[in-house]
Amino acid sequence: QRKSVKTPQSYLSVAKLGLGVERHKHAINAMIFPRTMLKRGFCLLLLATATSGFSNGPTYSWSSSSSRLEMETKELVDPILDISYSKNPLKRVRHFLGSLKQNSDQTKLHDAALEQTGGVWKTKFLGRQSYGVTSYLPEITNTMTKAEAQGFLVSSWPQSVIDVLGPSSLIVDGPNVNQGKKVLMEALSTKSIMNQSLPGIQSAVDSMLVEWKESAKAGETRTFASDISNITYKVILAAVFGPNGLSESEYTELRRCSDQIVKGLFAVPIDVPILRELPFFRRYPRAMQARRDMKALLEKKVADRRLVMEEAGESFSPTGMLDAFLVQGNVMGNDEMIDFCVDNVILSIFAGYDTTASVTTNLIFILSECAQEEELSQIRQELETFDFTSLKTLPSSGILDAVPSLKSAVYESFRFRTVVGSSFRKTTAPITVGKVEIPAGKTVQWSLMHGSKSEEFFDEPEKACPLRFLSSTSPLPYMFGYGKHACPGSNLAQIEILLTMKAFLCNFDYTLEKDQDTSPSVPFCAPKSGLKLTLKSR
Repeated sequence: QRKSVKTPQSYLSVAKLGLGVERHKHAINAMIFPRTMLKRGFCLLLLATATSGFSNGPTYSWSSSSSRLEMETKELVDPILDISYSKNPLKRVRHFLGSLKQNSDQTKLHDAALEQTGGVWKTKFLGRQSYGVTSYLPEITNTMTKAEAQGFLVSSWPQSVIDVLGPSSLIVDGPNVNQGKKVLMEALSTKSIMNQSLPGIQSAVDSMLVEWKESAKAGETRTFASDISNITYKVILAAVFGPNGLSESEYTELRRCSDQIVKGLFAVPIDVPILRELPFFRRYPRAMQARRDMKALLEKKVADRRLVMEEAGESFSPTGMLDAFLVQGNVMGNDEMIDFCVDNVILSIFAGYDTTASVTTNLIFILSECAQEEELSQIRQELETFDFTSLKTLPSSGILDAVPSLKSAVYESFRFRTVVGSSFRKTTAPITVGKVEIPAGKTVQWSLMHGSKSEEFFDEPEKACPLRFLSSTSPLPYMFGYGKHACPGSNLAQIEILLTMKAFLCNFDYTLEKDQDTSPSVPFCAPKSGLKLTLKSR
């Protein structure tokens, strides 16, 4: 302890893990300003031990195996995490450092325990007690949605997500959240997309179609995940900045920053110089640096567009989400307006990029591995006959309804490999979910994954069946979320998937490369190999 040295505030973000500053600040100070390497190592051990859970009751291991479903029938515990208590600090450190390692049997274990937990269970997240609830039981989802509408549940994300995406972003229930979401919904409505973004979407798809045709002619192998990522990134930037809104260098810089930001979303929010090069601790500081770089670029874009808006006066017409946010932000103070615009552009780029790319990549994977030839032909026939000009007349909720076979395959892709595992809420008052009362001030992980492999809801849940939802009474996954925090970019994602699948499936047959690792990657469950395939023109 060195009482004369004040710990930098950024270092104390470790307290946001649930440690409590008063209780642990001396240990943190000792780690940051150690006199010996031995002392540094000991304090790091102490910190990791504390973050693995220091509250009363059992400490959960952060790994899983198929043999660890050790629950009493009515015991309200997390069915995935090992509930055996370990007093060995080395084991607790190992569990903490292994928290990001997930085995493929996690979902199966949760679903096997649905009957025992009633769809509600206690768990821990970053060392703090929280509750998990499944989205696949209608009574639970209805209760949660109603509680959210009444203000008893508010958006709550890990501190690393808030830091990286920005405190003024719409994932935080701040003072401008309702109006901001309204602006975003209008900017991403089907009408706005067709009038403003469709040329950018079509240009991105057509450009990739040319590359695919050249590769098919040359017999080259493509990495499909990379191709789709290129499309989705160009599409979201066109939606944000409008057609031709970015130079090539600006595009490259934003892409670099985005890749770093995604890696740091669910990192431990610690930025300590002596730890920055360690694999476990490097993600957060690198993501925050990427955010600063992206913010500098976006502030320049905001200034340029504000100048255009002021010169145009009442005749100004928004050409993308940035302009829509500027119009909304114009009623705020200058600094507040800039933060609002920048944070929500970062959020929009993140939310519209990897998620859509991963769903589309997994769709191509399950169509190759699991679809019968007649099923694939049925999807192709729908796409070939679909008139894209009809999108202007379709309701936002019914875009994929126009191609029911493709819709079923898309939702099955999401069920089979759930791209977004959970959303996070916090209770502002006690609420009863199922038969469990969740106290005020608790984090709730509203799970999109747990239930997706349950035999209670799905026949042969371990098998991907692309046309499962055409005739099944099984519940559709909440692919675009639910309630007041449902994804405002669902229209853009659906139109993007339609255009991409029409270009790909109607022009090519494809074969997956053998002996590649197609197991799901973290955090968005796309194949680890990137899905390598060869194309043959139809």
